[in-house]
Amino acid sequence: MQLQIGRMHQLNCQLRKVRGSVVMLTVNPDITADELLPLAVEKHSACNWHLPKHVAYKLLYPDGQVVRHIPGTSDLFTLEKYKNFLGKAYSKVLLFICEEDDYSASM
Repeated sequence: MQLQIGRMHQLNCQLRKVRGSVVMLTVNPDITADELLPLAVEKHSACNWHLPKHVAYKLLYPDGQVVRHIPGTSDLFTLEKYKNFLGKAYSKVLLFICEEDDYSASM
């Protein structure tokens, strides 16, 4: 299944989406957040040579919250559960990566 992965960065103490940064990533529907994050970072670093590869990243929902559980539930994240929660096609699912330092600075 393909999903969209964008990037966020901190600007003026707020997380902002980086325009034009969305890439498509092909993964299995039963992938977890911990499995998805390194694949997303690897794909972005392959497409963007100046993206720091050896720093820590967080996987975020579009509202800037860290991906751990399906929103509003205690169910651990899997792509399939999140897709069903959204009621969208896999190709319309959008998540973001963000450097941990930028995430911490925005809190």
